[in-house]
Amino acid sequence: MPVLNSEKTILQAAPLGEAASLYLDVLRSIFSQLVLLGHGISFYGVMELMQPPNFPWIQSIAVVGFFWLSGSLICHSVLLHKQRNREYRFSDFFFARFARIYTGFVPALLFVLLMDWVFIEMYPDKYEFYSSFSLNVAISNFFMLQKFPVEYFYAPMFGSASTWWTLGIEWWLYMLFGWIFVLKKGRVRGEIYWSVLLLVSIVPVNYAVRGTGYVGIGLSLVWFIACGFAVAKDMICENLSRDLMLAGAVILLILAVARYMVSMDAYDFIASMY
Repeated sequence: MPVLNSEKTILQAAPLGEAASLYLDVLRSIFSQLVLLGHGISFYGVMELMQPPNFPWIQSIAVVGFFWLSGSLICHSVLLHKQRNREYRFSDFFFARFARIYTGFVPALLFVLLMDWVFIEMYPDKYEFYSSFSLNVAISNFFMLQKFPVEYFYAPMFGSASTWWTLGIEWWLYMLFGWIFVLKKGRVRGEIYWSVLLLVSIVPVNYAVRGTGYVGIGLSLVWFIACGFAVAKDMICENLSRDLMLAGAVILLILAVARYMVSMDAYDFIASMY
């Protein structure tokens, strides 16, 4: 059975072309705007036809889309790195993911700190997040412990940054994926390997079967299925014309919308597979 961390890489991946990169950028933009639109209409109470009970939260559907993109792109990236460099290690993967996330996350932490502090100074009676606006919570968020499903380590999102729960899931998915598929066999002792595996599995397993308050159920499954798609997509699509793939994409989009209308669940697993 071919595996990503084999000494002889069997799985292959082609670099993304200009058209594919543009397509992914367009998808990211669409999902970002859906998140913004969804939070905006829920905050201001407008466009009721696009909110429950008429339609699932569109910002949550966009989150599912982001997880699908993330899983497929991370797997594709690792395949390319392992093809180009047989010595590609977990440390390489870790520092690449760390740089990618924390170069944006640390400034975001400081920005929330500043904005919340300014709001408190101006409207102290209207600020709603005093319980989570503390140094301890900020440090816990830095270590991706927001909404961690073990009570001893659990922390809320820092201040008004209520959307950071998905960032913690992404981080632990990266670590689980890297530990299983990038780390070379025999690099660490068995007891250390299994201890770390248990630690990095906690959040992904939780969001595969339970979620937090039944929010985000199945996100981890979507992420790993997207990984599988990244491996299989060339075999699936190599004999299909562009027109046929476009028609298939339109049909799947229609089926997904229909499924969402029936289930009214933004995290509906069947709809996300479309």
